[in-house]
Amino acid sequence: TTDQCKNGECKPGPKANCDDGNTCTVSKCDPKTGCRSFAGAGEVFCWGLNDEGQLGVGDKINKLKPVTLQFSALSLALGHLHSCAVKPDGGVVCWGANDVGQLGNGKTASPQLTPDEVDGLTGVTEVAAGAGHTCALTSAGNVVCWGENGDGQRGDSDKEMSTKPGDVVLTG
Repeated sequence: TTDQCKNGECKPGPKANCDDGNTCTVSKCDPKTGCRSFAGAGEVFCWGLNDEGQLGVGDKINKLKPVTLQFSALSLALGHLHSCAVKPDGGVVCWGANDVGQLGNGKTASPQLTPDEVDGLTGVTEVAAGAGHTCALTSAGNVVCWGENGDGQRGDSDKEMSTKPGDVVLTG
């Protein structure tokens, strides 16, 4: 969802620039957790439910007010209990629950309380997060996914979870 920026605050409505040239971008999936990035400046703020570290602030304490994360992001994606961001260099970081490999860091240890690099990803332009899986689109037009796959979420014709990104073969 992209919102308007009025007097430094994001408000529902069509995409608009802030007075300082930044664009408000709100990402949310789980209604109990919210994160916001001011795309021009790259600042990331998160708040709400944090029982699996999905806010990326280094603890599992719920936050009633937005907390600034210590990195810049071009865009954000929130899954059910995990979050991911595209960094300005085209890499991806994820944090939160990781019981089915949804963070893409080669592990299934949960939770990851601070942002962690997704293994081997470069040139990413967009990221999307589901309940237990994550996908990314690269500047070359490739789609890669990782995490839960019991219903074929990763698009790789098997049902095995993966803790690292794998290519989705697009045909058509």
